[in-house]
Amino acid sequence: DTITFELTAPSALSVAATVISDFNGYAVRCFDSQDGVVSLDASGGIPNYAFPDEEGVSTNDTFEGLSAGENVFTVVDANGCIAQDTVYLSAPSPPLLVLEADADTCLSGEGALRANFAVDVPPALVIWPDGFDQPTPLTAFSEQQSGLETGVYEVELLDGNGCLTTLDALVPATFPSEVSFITGPAEVCFPGADVEFLDLTAGVIGFRRWDFGDGAAVSFSGDLDEAAHTYLASGSFEVELTVLNDEGCFSSGSEVVEVTDGMSVYVPSAFTPDNDGVNDGFGPVITGVESFHFWIYDRWGHPVFETEDPDWWWNGSPANEGLSSKTEMFVWKLEAQGRCDAFDVYTGTVVVLR
Repeated sequence: DTITFELTAPSALSVAATVISDFNGYAVRCFDSQDGVVSLDASGGIPNYAFPDEEGVSTNDTFEGLSAGENVFTVVDANGCIAQDTVYLSAPSPPLLVLEADADTCLSGEGALRANFAVDVPPALVIWPDGFDQPTPLTAFSEQQSGLETGVYEVELLDGNGCLTTLDALVPATFPSEVSFITGPAEVCFPGADVEFLDLTAGVIGFRRWDFGDGAAVSFSGDLDEAAHTYLASGSFEVELTVLNDEGCFSSGSEVVEVTDGMSVYVPSAFTPDNDGVNDGFGPVITGVESFHFWIYDRWGHPVFETEDPDWWWNGSPANEGLSSKTEMFVWKLEAQGRCDAFDVYTGTVVVLR
């Protein structure tokens, strides 16, 4: 006898993975985010179905928190049969930001930053640091900020999905020189007020202009760092040196030159100490003097007055203690040390008129 058996088997197990997340046409919001969502549709085999993943086995047929790229999904039926499907989750490229900097020339506060950018998901938004003005649009994919001081600036680019790229950019600088110079001699006297100048400014200097403060000026190109000038009058003169360095920056510095008159001495030959407010005192009229000593003697050589104070004059009486009633002649002597001149001694006579 023959016995016939009919063996049956379930239909083939299969699974179809479908991307259901949509971020402006991309399965994942940003290139590095984990927010893709895939739904699995299992069929065939013997239910119930299980969906194993890296964290274990789940009966949930929806997977969230997925990264961009190729993702493989597995289904297991009640018989332990296995089926798989592969799906690719797309993501936009990172927002592309390129920063170009123009130097803050000579620390003028005129540096600039240009942001060149591209995004897969428009619109693009360049986020400049707080306090920046509205940018100048250069093209549809380029903006610029100008009037910048040297420093490091953080710039961000945001695309239509909210994806962010951040870059730091240095606005460099060229620097003006710190001008320094010396003058000599220390004591400048008129007449013959010849002054020499020496530039001490550090670095490579290609141009110098000396303004001597009296309307005269001279300019030099090259390495010549000295100048000389003769002043034709006494006074206070502000000397300004302007230099141009190898970075193309001008800068200036100044020093004051004091030109002192030579020693001048005038001693009257007579005076009238009668308390009328006119010509009541006697003494030397001096300029350009560092110190002096003044004596007055009577005709017999006895001292009647002396002073080192230019504001203390003689009233015609011994030691300024009273008034004489006689017309008399006296002898005076002056020793003076000039600021510019050597020590000198002057003598003469004065008549007291009553």
